[in-house]
Amino acid sequence: MRFFAGFALIALLAACGGVEFDAGQYDVTGRWTGTALADTSRYDFDLELAQDEEEISGSGTVRVRGQSVAVRVDGVFGFPNVDLTLSAPGFVPLTFNAAFRRDTIAPATATTAAVLRENRHVITGSLTTSALQGVPLVIVRDSL
Repeated sequence: MRFFAGFALIALLAACGGVEFDAGQYDVTGRWTGTALADTSRYDFDLELAQDEEEISGSGTVRVRGQSVAVRVDGVFGFPNVDLTLSAPGFVPLTFNAAFRRDTIAPATATTAAVLRENRHVITGSLTTSALQGVPLVIVRDSL
C-alpha cells in the first residue's frame, strides 16, 4: 500500500511541472564578507545589508592597512544585479557593480545538459572608484 501512495505522490509532483522561478528568493538581507586586493593593499569588507523590494540599505566596515572605516551602504537590486554604493565621511564613495554568481550544475548523467543557476550566497563584481577602478570583489553571505 505504501508503494502506491508514494507512486501517487511522485505522479502528482510530476504533473505540477516543477518549481516556478522566483527572483525574490535572492534577497540580499544578511551579513556579507569579502576581500579585494589592489596593488599591495588588502581591503576587507564586512557588510550588513537589508532589502526592501529593490531598495538596499545597510552599514558595515572596510578595513585596510590596519585602519577600519565605518560605511553606510545604499543600493539597488534588479535580479540578478546588485549595485551598491559605500559611503563614509571624508572618503570618495565606493561603488560595487555586481550580480549573484552563476554556477554550473552538472547532471548526474551525460544525458542531460548542464544548467547555469545563480548562487544565492555569493555576489561577484568589481569596484568602480578612481583608486580601485576594476578591482574584483566577491562577497559571501555569512550563513552562521
